Amino acid sequence: MKILKTISDNLHWYLKLCSYCHIRRAVWYYVPGTAIACDGCVPRGCTCHEYPLDGKYSNSDPANWTQDLDELGRKFPCVEWRKFYKKNSHPL
Repeated sequence: MKILKTISDNLHWYLKLCSYCHIRRAVWYYVPGTAIACDGCVPRGCTCHEYPLDGKYSNSDPANWTQDLDELGRKFPCVEWRKFYKKNSHPL
């Protein structure tokens, strides 16, 4: 019975559509809320991924700050957005 519950939960997450476009399958979920998003709609570019090039966090010059990029060259979403497992499509 536990196996059927696990399969049911995984299928539930796999079939969810993006909360924003309602077209593509959601691959991100928002931890403090209930929003889920596809890779194209997830909000990107939060300051939680910024770091100073010179290592000095007190430097407020915008040219001194940069962000890590994903494998497609896009900014990462806020750390409050988590990605679903690729293998079985349920949250971490």
